[in-house]
Amino acid sequence: FKQQGSLRVKKFKGNEVLELMQMRNQASESSNASIQDCSVWKLAKNLNCPLLTGDNRLRKVLQKDGVEVHGILYLFDKMLEHNVINHETAITKLQSLFSINTRLPKDEIDKRLELWKATLNQ
Repeated sequence: FKQQGSLRVKKFKGNEVLELMQMRNQASESSNASIQDCSVWKLAKNLNCPLLTGDNRLRKVLQKDGVEVHGILYLFDKMLEHNVINHETAITKLQSLFSINTRLPKDEIDKRLELWKATLNQ
């Protein structure tokens, strides 16, 4: 992807690495954010773009800092919205995902499954 120009790698300068360390210290009060987490946090902030994460504690830190944050359920919603997958596939895959990752928000999953199943029955 890098050779094709589809992926760009951001290299941080010394002063930016110090900023990342400060961000990590700031986040350490309420999350276990790594330097890698902080690097994508910084990029999302600088580029004013949303960030995807499955780490709820990191999500709260990012939201507090004004960064738009989404998770895996958002990706399912977008894939359905853009017809990348159909509702039947979404149901199957989300159920499968929840069976191996029970830390996902069950209430939100149940809402989507109910809505998607209703869509199938129309």
